[in-house]
Amino acid sequence: GRVLLVGPSGAGKSTLLHGLAGALGSTIAGELTGSAEVGGRLGLLLQNPADAVVAERMGRDVAFGPENAAMPRDEIWTRVDASLEAVGLTYGRDHLTSALSGGEQQRLALAGVLAMHPDLLLLDEPTSMLDAGMAESVRDAIVGAAGDRTLVVVEHRLEPWLEHVDRVIVLGAGGVVVGRGIGSLSVLS
Repeated sequence: GRVLLVGPSGAGKSTLLHGLAGALGSTIAGELTGSAEVGGRLGLLLQNPADAVVAERMGRDVAFGPENAAMPRDEIWTRVDASLEAVGLTYGRDHLTSALSGGEQQRLALAGVLAMHPDLLLLDEPTSMLDAGMAESVRDAIVGAAGDRTLVVVEHRLEPWLEHVDRVIVLGAGGVVVGRGIGSLSVLS
């Protein structure tokens, strides 16, 4: 399913995503209480695309995750090419990451996540730092590449996502669920 998680700043939306990713209290500061079980592999895409760039060339950037997972070389490059194609980056592996726009950098980050073949995509405001046109191109790439994967999206601009999700969950102060909805229909508790 596809879930849109919304609410005011400070409600805990990003904290919840980091908790699902297993990064809360270790990689990301925060206090973890309770437990969360996530089945399968997951991929986390953050809001600032520049933070995700790790290499000078697009191909090397997308290959970073599979290389660190010690995948066979042939499989790495198959995944790199398929992931770049899935997000619409057709410049070629040797294209400089520094020559990419913000929207293209975010699609590159998405390609890096997809190269790991995640079952669950966690997206923390993936279009918030982009203008409307670039945000639309990134959203289209996400929706197209997500396929049948589970998708949890945190966004402040919720209207453009409503047609692409199955459920909307609204968090209030302190991370309390104050509303739920299906697609574009939101029902407050």
